Amino acid sequence: MELGTSVYTYLWECSLEGALERCAGFGFRTLELVTTPPFLRPAHFGPFERRRLGRLLGRLGLKVFSVNPTFLDLNLVSLNPAIRRASLKELQDTIWLAADIGARLVVISAGRRHPLIPAPYEDAFELALEGIDECLRLAEKVGLEPEGLTRTLERFNGMACAGRDLDFGRGETAYDRYYGDPEVKPNPNLAPIEEPPFYAVEVLPGVLGTKGGLQTDGYGRVLNVWNRPIPGLYACGNIAAFWLGKGYPGPGASIGPAMTFGYIAGRHAARA
Repeated sequence: MELGTSVYTYLWECSLEGALERCAGFGFRTLELVTTPPFLRPAHFGPFERRRLGRLLGRLGLKVFSVNPTFLDLNLVSLNPAIRRASLKELQDTIWLAADIGARLVVISAGRRHPLIPAPYEDAFELALEGIDECLRLAEKVGLEPEGLTRTLERFNGMACAGRDLDFGRGETAYDRYYGDPEVKPNPNLAPIEEPPFYAVEVLPGVLGTKGGLQTDGYGRVLNVWNRPIPGLYACGNIAAFWLGKGYPGPGASIGPAMTFGYIAGRHAARA
């Protein structure tokens, strides 16, 4: 039997990094991550912070089994719609975080009825079902069949270590290798997928045929003729002006900026 622990004990004693180091120092290898201030808030815990957390967990030999938002301030059965929406958004952000760091479980609590003037039980029960159902749909959306994913990763990592892409032949030409990463060996176009957090992106074929497009700012907002953002209008990828102007370094140069500015624009639009 493997014993685990929770970082909740250290919520007001030290930082999240300090709490993880203490857990590892006591010999634990499996833990529950608490996603509440002052440790972290999932909505403000971006890709950089998630990668840094993944590296820290790997260095300490820790694995996050479950994620718990603690429900100190969350309440899916509140009669105030604004509180319910904020609580559901926090839980959905927590589910995305759990998927990114490879946690298997997210702790969900329906909340509580007001102790002084409690809502009717039937009303609270219906609200709880509604909120939990939203969380379950998102959990199914981000979930992956683990055995199939593991087999795919093992096969790909084996090809990366051997330096041979048996599926698409990446790195077999001098042209490919020129645009690869010279620090990755033996094939500069193939690196093993090892360091969490991992992200899944659906890639579909498209058409590359533009060097113009709409001018945008650093948030992906389309600029008007006076170089000012047009409210509510965003652009990224090949419909936006290319980030290198008239230059083009090679295949794939539009994919990275499209993903990056699509992410930036989406977050900015959500906050607007």
